[in-house]
Amino acid sequence: MRPLPQNLRIEFSAYIRSARQAQGLTIQEMAAQMGIHRARLGQLERAVHNVTFETMDVLVAHSVFSAGPLPPYSQTIAERVSQARAGRFSQERLSERAGLSVNFVNTLERGQANSSIDQIEALAVALGIDGLDLIAV
Repeated sequence: MRPLPQNLRIEFSAYIRSARQAQGLTIQEMAAQMGIHRARLGQLERAVHNVTFETMDVLVAHSVFSAGPLPPYSQTIAERVSQARAGRFSQERLSERAGLSVNFVNTLERGQANSSIDQIEALAVALGIDGLDLIAV
């Protein structure tokens, strides 16, 4: 049996923290640049809150992940989930395996869902892939 991936939320929060530190910014400085409260950024870095696509888009827009322009996270994840599922599972079967609704999987694959890290991790486990492969920029 394939070992389950580490908790994606914890890995993602560590990445946010290391990206901020690599830029030499304090939590207060990065939060001000992003237009969010410093407490919210601190919670993201400690994996207290689940991260949504909207939050990922804010992080990307403020060069936390990349200096280049990227498509919205919802589109990126939609394409990756759809490709990973293709020829292996129906949306119905994937939704059962992930413990998510068929409607959610369908909406996600159309790039219209504001998903969260925990939902992405559930999909990755159901697909038998590393969640980082779905969210990497």
